[in-house]
Amino acid sequence: MKRQFFILSIVMSLFSSLSAETVLKYSKGVSLSQSKLNSLPLRSKKRPHTLSSVTIKAPYDGYVVVESSGKGCVHTNGKFMDLMLQRNSKTLSPNSIGWLGHGGACGMDEVQSYSFRHVERVKAGLSYTYKLVGQRGRSNGVISGNIYIGDLVVIFYPKKRKKILLADGSVQINHNNGQNFIYKPRKFYYGKILPISQADNESNRTEFIIKSNVQKVSMPEDPSTDLVRRWLDIHSESLLNIISSEVDNEKMMQEYQAMGEAYSVFEKIDRRSETIRHLFIEE
Repeated sequence: MKRQFFILSIVMSLFSSLSAETVLKYSKGVSLSQSKLNSLPLRSKKRPHTLSSVTIKAPYDGYVVVESSGKGCVHTNGKFMDLMLQRNSKTLSPNSIGWLGHGGACGMDEVQSYSFRHVERVKAGLSYTYKLVGQRGRSNGVISGNIYIGDLVVIFYPKKRKKILLADGSVQINHNNGQNFIYKPRKFYYGKILPISQADNESNRTEFIIKSNVQKVSMPEDPSTDLVRRWLDIHSESLLNIISSEVDNEKMMQEYQAMGEAYSVFEKIDRRSETIRHLFIEE
């Protein structure tokens, strides 16, 4: 059993190494004191100044979450500073516009803050540039204050792939690039040498794990006592419920269940456990 679990974990790690992971890009924050504040263009006169910028290329179809936050104060009476979150030169949404300005002494209770968050869908292979930009209020004159701009963060999340359960227990995975893969239920054959390839990320080599030659065994017979059989039936049914919740397709589930109807309770548990393993692999 330990050997079987060891080989199973190797196979799982191989598939997990191929998974589509999230991608994070960020630009470090900046601080704006009097000289930098006064170098900002006036509103409506010039294009706003880029304070931070991040470009991300989507490896798959998916979504990005763009976030920026900061705080500060402007203590020159009647003066303020605009902040906007943009993609290229377009402001992303009404929630991506803010301003900082007070005209007071900038005490602890007078420091203002801003926080932007934007979510949008992105396409595989395309690059997207997000910018935090700033500009001064319309009137000329010296502006004084201290503004602290936090990191501009962009996180990419891949779109979930579509998984289809086939009647024989195989799991078909439809990828965003149009390629489909089928993972078939796998049984462990005792008494045979079974090579399993394992990806080695560090050396890019392929290693082989050889299963030991042991006496061949078969599934045990159905339990003789009602109490044991009842427990196994409940366990088998709970595995079926897990599959059903992940697949969420009644017709597919009926076909899958019908194909394994003649199996013993042990065979059902074995088959359903393998199906769950494939369903929850993050390819």
